[in-house]
Amino acid sequence: MTLEIAIAYTTPSRIDIECAGKKASLQGESFARGHGSPDFVVFANQPACWDTPFGKERIEEAERQAIQAQVLGLLRARGWSIELEQ
Repeated sequence: MTLEIAIAYTTPSRIDIECAGKKASLQGESFARGHGSPDFVVFANQPACWDTPFGKERIEEAERQAIQAQVLGLLRARGWSIELEQ
């Protein structure tokens, strides 16, 4: 599954993304750099739904995995040490 994901905003507890007019947030947790842990861990069940102009749209597991892979890849390319919760 190919998606054109853009990182819109990041905070210590979430990563906001946009794709084809829809928005979603990947909730997670950040950690202090340089202490042997990743900079950010994305919770495995994130994102749960898209926010669309017409309301919420549930994200199926295959799409969630594609989103997670792309977001992790984009942020690793920016130098983040980011992992998916195990």
